[in-house]
Amino acid sequence: MTRFILYALALVSWVAIFWADFPVLVHFWNGEDYSHCYLIVPIIIYLVWNNRSRIAEASGGSGFFGYLLLLISILFLFIGRFGSLRYFVNLSMWSSFCGMALVALGQRSFRALWLPMVIGVFAIPFPAFIDRLASFRLRLISSYLSEQVLRLLNIPVFREGNVIDLGVIQLQVVDACSGLRYLWPSILMALLVGWFFLKAPWKRIVLLLASIPVTIFSNAFRIALTGILTKFIDPVLAQGFFHDFSGWLVYVLSLGILWGITMLLASERDKNSGDDVKPVDVARFNAVLPGAWNGAVVLVLLATLWAGPFFLKQQQYTPHRHRFTGLPVQVAQWQGKYSKLSEPVLKSLGLDDYMNGQFSTPGERGDIWVLVSWYAHQTVEHAAHAPTSCLLGGGWDMLSKRVLPPVSGGRAFPVTQMVLGKGSQKLISNFWLLQRGRVVTSEWRNKWYLVQDALLQQRTDGALVRIEMAVPPGKTVEQTQETLNDFAAALRQELSVYLPEDY
Repeated sequence: MTRFILYALALVSWVAIFWADFPVLVHFWNGEDYSHCYLIVPIIIYLVWNNRSRIAEASGGSGFFGYLLLLISILFLFIGRFGSLRYFVNLSMWSSFCGMALVALGQRSFRALWLPMVIGVFAIPFPAFIDRLASFRLRLISSYLSEQVLRLLNIPVFREGNVIDLGVIQLQVVDACSGLRYLWPSILMALLVGWFFLKAPWKRIVLLLASIPVTIFSNAFRIALTGILTKFIDPVLAQGFFHDFSGWLVYVLSLGILWGITMLLASERDKNSGDDVKPVDVARFNAVLPGAWNGAVVLVLLATLWAGPFFLKQQQYTPHRHRFTGLPVQVAQWQGKYSKLSEPVLKSLGLDDYMNGQFSTPGERGDIWVLVSWYAHQTVEHAAHAPTSCLLGGGWDMLSKRVLPPVSGGRAFPVTQMVLGKGSQKLISNFWLLQRGRVVTSEWRNKWYLVQDALLQQRTDGALVRIEMAVPPGKTVEQTQETLNDFAAALRQELSVYLPEDY
C-alpha cells in the first residue's frame, strides 16, 4: 500500500511542477497547425488500455531506464527554463512522466510502452523559428511541384519563389498552404496504421518514410487544382470554403494513399493476425512491481526537478545599467525619431526596456528601423529571440541568411544578415545578440550561453539589436549593407553607455 501512495504523491508532484505549463501547451494546441494534438491523449489511453495484458506480462525489472529518463528530464528542464526553449520544457514534462511509468512498472515494460511514449512526442509543438523555416521550405517545394503539374497539363504558368502566375491570376503559397499542418498528422497516422496492420519492422519504417513525400505531393496537387479552378472557373475558389475544404481533401487523399501502400506491404500473416486482449493477472502484476523505495527515489528526483531551476532563478542578479530613455536622437549623421510599441507587441516580446526608432539622413534614400530590447532575466516566456520567425511570419520570404564578419575600419563585430523579399520589395535585416560581454550571431549558441551562464555566473541578462532597411530603387543589396555597416558601428558606440560595463 505504501508503494501506491508514494507513486500517487509522485503523480501529484508532477502535476504541480508543470501546472503553469499546461495552459501554454493547450494554447499551442488551439492553433490550426497543432489542432491534432487534442487526439494524442485519447490515442495514448487507448493504446495503453488495448495492450494492458501485454504491459502486465512485460512488467518487472529494475527502474534503471526510468531513473535515466528522469535525470534527462531534469537536464531538459534546465535547458528549457534558462535557455528560453519552451520545446525542452514540454519535452521534460513528457519524458519525466514516461520515466515515472518505467520506474513504477519496471524497465521490461518498455517493450509494450514504447509506441505510446513515441506518440506522446507528437503533442509537443516545435520551436516557432523551426516551424517557420520548415514551413518556408515546404512552401517552395509545394510551389515547384504545383508548377510542374500545371506544365504537364499544358497550362501556361510562371513561378517566382512561392508565387504562381497563371496570367489572369496569381496564387501565393502562404504558410497555411505549406502542408506542414498535414505533415505531422500524416506521420502520426503512418505510425498507428503500421503498428496495427503491419508486423515486420522494415514495413513499418517504409510506411513511415513514405508518409512524408505522400503528404508533400498531395499538397502540391491541391495547389495545382486550386490554380486550375481559379483560372478556368472562378478566382473566388482560391479562398473561403473551397480553400478550407481542399485542406481536408489533402489529408483524406494522403490517408487513402497511405492505406494503399499499407495494403501493398501487408502479407497474409499481417491480415490474419489479431491481438486478442487477455485478462490481466493482477496477482502477477503486483508481484513484479518495484518496491516502495523506488517511489521514494522518484519523489526525490521530482523535488530536484522543481527546486533546481527555482533555486538558480532566486540566485540570479542583474548588473547596473542606464535605461534607454536617455539615448540621443542622433546617431552619427542619422537623425532619429523614437516611438512606443503597442501593448500586444510588448506583451509578446516580454522585455524589460527597449528602444524603437526610425532613423534617416539627407544623404541616403530610405530609412533604417531599429529595435533594441533589453532583458534583465531571461526565461521561457521572457527572452531575446532572433527575428527569423517574426519576419517570416510577417509574409516575407527569406532569400538568404548568413553571418557577416567584422568590417575593417568600420563595424568591429559580426552580425547576422537576412535578405528578405515580398513581391518586388527587398529588405535587409541585421541582428546581433549582446549576451554578458559577448556578441552572438547564432540562435543556438545564444541558448547554450544562457544555460551556461545561468549555472556558472547566475546571470541571464542580455539584449537584442535589430536594424532593418529596405533596398532603395537603384541600389544593390551590397550597397545597402554598407550603409547598415556604418550605422551599426555608430549605434553600438551609443549603446555602450546604456548597457552593463562588461558589454
